[in-house]
Amino acid sequence: VQVGCERFHAPELLFQPAIWDDDKAPKNARGLSDMICEAIMACNPEMRHDMVSHIIVHGATAHIKGLAKRIEVRCREGACVHVLERVAVR
Repeated sequence: VQVGCERFHAPELLFQPAIWDDDKAPKNARGLSDMICEAIMACNPEMRHDMVSHIIVHGATAHIKGLAKRIEVRCREGACVHVLERVAVR
């Protein structure tokens, strides 16, 4: 089996689901880092620092090369996560 550029496009859908050419993803679908920020902001302000310092990505998808670093970068770009230290992969 040969895999070409699809190996890069598939993980990108986690961050930009609207790039899916088909109607399988709604155009207003949020990416993974956006959902993480929304979940953190939905918490009590006193709990947000603890939530940010305990982001863990788990499962087979977590082992996509560079995924944890990409989550860190995208979350830091978001307005909600200024104190993020690192994302753990399990």
